[in-house]
Amino acid sequence: DPTLMSVVQTALGLPQEFGLLSYNQQVSILTKQVDLKKFQNPSYVKQFVERALILNQESGGADLSSQNSSATANPTLSLFA
Repeated sequence: DPTLMSVVQTALGLPQEFGLLSYNQQVSILTKQVDLKKFQNPSYVKQFVERALILNQESGGADLSSQNSSATANPTLSLFA
């Protein structure tokens, strides 16, 4: 999911070039940095998304989504849609 990947990249401080890595390289890096079990906790999800939004604003506020539609205009809403 491009929106979710953009949020994760932003929250973890991964560069845009991260997407140029092979799928296996991306999985290896993300597996080390993201504990998916923590995402079962709604407060962790909220904290993670808030971190991405704050970092996104600090970097100039570019849309976290590579898509340009009203459904994905707000990355937080698109995650919960």
